[in-house]
Amino acid sequence: AKVRSSTMPKIPAEILPPSVKVAASYTPGLREQMRSRAEGFDHTVFRTTSGDLAESTTLSMLVVSRDRIIVPPLDTVLDGITRRIALDAAQDVGIPVEVRAVAWDEVLGADELFLTSTTHPVVPVGLLDDVEFPAPGPVTTEVADVLVELYSGRHQLSDQWLTPLGTAE
Repeated sequence: AKVRSSTMPKIPAEILPPSVKVAASYTPGLREQMRSRAEGFDHTVFRTTSGDLAESTTLSMLVVSRDRIIVPPLDTVLDGITRRIALDAAQDVGIPVEVRAVAWDEVLGADELFLTSTTHPVVPVGLLDDVEFPAPGPVTTEVADVLVELYSGRHQLSDQWLTPLGTAE
């Protein structure tokens, strides 16, 4: 994916907590997403008011640096289910995960970036603004492979994350 950084910060959690999914939380993202699409980008990523990584309009951004995944804390981003699944999958295959504020310089200097959401489990980022990244990189590929196995019910984490449904008669 080609991602553009937003021209405005994410609405601070003190004003609108990330867990509150209301129209007000989507309006700035929609405007920024429209601007990004007009400029040839696929997605927009927001920063906090202090300049750290927040999240995309409707996706979580995961930063890969030195074979570990770094993500912003839940006081600044939505506690997305797919984000949690991806972090569990990474830890299951031995990829360390750090949850902490992620400085923008760390994002731009990352080895890999990828996005997650319910409808887009793993989206490799090949471009952020004018910085290129390998897409997909080896860590992104490994997490994506585990998610395929998990979603198909063939992974040890499947029982934790999937709920079997009865068959229709």
